[in-house]
Amino acid sequence: MPPTQDFPYQDGDVTVLGPEIFASNDGKVLCWKGDNYVPQNRLNLAHRARRAKKHQLDDILRALCDIGFMKDDDPYSHADLADVIRQNGQALKEGA
Repeated sequence: MPPTQDFPYQDGDVTVLGPEIFASNDGKVLCWKGDNYVPQNRLNLAHRARRAKKHQLDDILRALCDIGFMKDDDPYSHADLADVIRQNGQALKEGA
């Protein structure tokens, strides 16, 4: 194939997108300069990020309960985490 070939073009079971970049015809793999990449499902990535953030918030809630700033059995104390931190943080400052 001459170097002036227009891209993209089919070449066997791949589509040549440019110099040193190929995509499988099923769209599952992209090869660029010899490294293979698999497209990620954006929705799946968003769900994983949300679960990670939820886990972090759960850890913060647990820590605030452990130090007595919140009570596990009081549903209203969990209503606004930022306010709980601000109020108790201010009380700590004033007590110091």
